[in-house]
Amino acid sequence: MRHFNSIALSSSPKFFKVTLILAIALLVFIGSTTYKQIEELRDAADMIAHTMAVEKEINNLFSHYVLMQSNAFEQILRSESLGRAAFTEHKKKHDSIYRTLKKLTQNIPQQQQYLVEVERVERGFYTSLEELFQTSANSTQPTTDWTQSLQSITMAMEKLERIRDQMLSAEDDAMQLWEEQYRSPVFFTPLLTLLLGMFALSVFVFAFWRVNQQRKATKRTQTFLESVLAHTNNVIGFFSPLRDSEGTIKDFKIDFTNHAIEPVLKQKPSAVQNHLMSEILPMNFENGVFDELVAVLEEQKTHQFKTLFEFEGTKTWFYTVASILNEGVLTTSTDITEQVTSDQELRLKNEELQRYNTELQSFNRVASHDLQEPMRKIQLFISRILESEIQQLSEKGKTYFKKVSNAARRMQTLIKYLLAYSRLDKTKDDFQNIALQDVLDKVLEDMEELIEESGVEIAIDELPTVKGIPFQLEQLLNNLISNAIKYRGDTENPKIVIDCKKLSREDIPDEFEKIYEHYHRLSVMDNGIGFDNAQAEKIFGLFERLHQRDEYSGTGIGLAICKKIAENHKGHIIAESEKDSGAAFCVYLPV
Repeated sequence: MRHFNSIALSSSPKFFKVTLILAIALLVFIGSTTYKQIEELRDAADMIAHTMAVEKEINNLFSHYVLMQSNAFEQILRSESLGRAAFTEHKKKHDSIYRTLKKLTQNIPQQQQYLVEVERVERGFYTSLEELFQTSANSTQPTTDWTQSLQSITMAMEKLERIRDQMLSAEDDAMQLWEEQYRSPVFFTPLLTLLLGMFALSVFVFAFWRVNQQRKATKRTQTFLESVLAHTNNVIGFFSPLRDSEGTIKDFKIDFTNHAIEPVLKQKPSAVQNHLMSEILPMNFENGVFDELVAVLEEQKTHQFKTLFEFEGTKTWFYTVASILNEGVLTTSTDITEQVTSDQELRLKNEELQRYNTELQSFNRVASHDLQEPMRKIQLFISRILESEIQQLSEKGKTYFKKVSNAARRMQTLIKYLLAYSRLDKTKDDFQNIALQDVLDKVLEDMEELIEESGVEIAIDELPTVKGIPFQLEQLLNNLISNAIKYRGDTENPKIVIDCKKLSREDIPDEFEKIYEHYHRLSVMDNGIGFDNAQAEKIFGLFERLHQRDEYSGTGIGLAICKKIAENHKGHIIAESEKDSGAAFCVYLPV
């Protein structure tokens, strides 16, 4: 009886009317909801395009400040007066970008407020640049005014970078707000689409047409979004967490990545997607990226971080913004290698400049006072003897006195050269092709009397032609040979061996930054008293001595000068020795 009643009920006109009314109501509800989804997708596409345009212009705007600052610092490091042409050109481009950005953000009060702050800080930035123009035009050497202007520029850049980060963060916050607003409606879309298909197919042909039209609209929107992703240079990825039985995240699955991953991993997105991070990106477990993604999910907030990514010998710096999307993490990574490299390079140049200044002050102090004052007294007494006592000397005494006078002049010349070297600007114009054999011949000629007196035997291998600064290479060989003679032993015949070999950087065992493919290794070896090899690095320090003055004479600057000369030639110097077993000094010079 119950079965009969259910059949009768389903066949009654009232049932069909109720079914029809429910179907129409459901159709209207589903149709309106789907239409709303399409409109929201369109709004999303517009918002993404607008946000990317704003972010692009923000980065372009602030890159000109960085370029203006870098140009100023570069010219200062080269001791050149600052020219206005490059800065004027940057300012024209900057003003155009500023107007574009102001127009793009005209309906965003917060960004407009940031731009007002940019304009305020920018005035101080340009004022400091103008002051730097004036001071550099008056003098090519650093002054207190230069330092103050540079500090003002640096402070302005720090403020501008903070504003840039705030502006980019504001755009990210806007995207996150849209995501939160849109997430809930999207959840019901698959179910509603299924119901729409079932009811439209069984009740209305019109519903099918309507669904088909909506599908086309959705496809167009999806195509547009895919086009936006295809034309961005940012690496965009979506990662789903994989948890163990205790709920701890152990890995991530790569659900999506765009084409920008290809130049990084040398693989297409299709070869990366649906694989584990531990398989494709194992370095993320070492460089901190994995920990950052876990923190995003656990802390439920967006993270921003810089990462050094190294793959097949290529190093790339990325600035990544990671945020929660549904149950996973959405990441947008921008290649900032050029910017980071420029900032490193700038820091290293500043450190090198500071080191040079410290050493130059020591050189100048010694050369201008500690050395010149004794030499002035020696010259004074020599001149008095020449005036009143020279005739009372024997012929042998006159010869010795002449040698003393010549030695004093050589010492004074050395002091003059030391001062000149301390102020030497290491520019490419100073370098020339030099035959090392000619340099060595001149050094040995100057040291002829010392060599004969010491009885040292010197063996010389064939020496090449190198690119260098003549006086500095002469000073290098002079110092190394003088040291070998000074610290000769008493138990055997003193001997010095000078040779030179060409080596590829892979065959050089010594540790230093080898930026050239090949190097000449110039070696000066002796059989003298040697020294404890634990002191091998210490002896190159300025004014470092291993012996007391009453044991061996010297100022403690000879090997420091050798090290400076090697570095000035983009090379390196090392020492190896054992006590009472001689010493070897090796200088690496680029081929």
